[in-house]
Amino acid sequence: MKTVNDVQARALQILGVVGAGQSANIEDLEAIDLVAVAASLLAERVCDLTGQVAADEIDDAFMIPFAEVAAADHAAIFGQALDWSKAIRQSGVERIEYIIRADQPVAPLRIEYVG
Repeated sequence: MKTVNDVQARALQILGVVGAGQSANIEDLEAIDLVAVAASLLAERVCDLTGQVAADEIDDAFMIPFAEVAAADHAAIFGQALDWSKAIRQSGVERIEYIIRADQPVAPLRIEYVG
């Protein structure tokens, strides 16, 4: 499980605010509002990560795509272009949707052989 700070830090790396191996400052971390990002994903009927954000335990599988969506939603604050943020957000949403679909059980296929 990842924490809210882990996702915020990854979003800042995606935005280019923090380099690899560097620590983000508190103001930048607090600027990434994951509650608002989770609420927007819920409103768009993509998924419900609000409980994971509230519990400060985000599933590892969602960490990077959730950070991509968070980075895109906060791109303007950090001076990123609108077209870039739309593309990265769409990528994150598609990856979240894929993860959700991959976790759904599939009914076995019944095959009858006619001989």
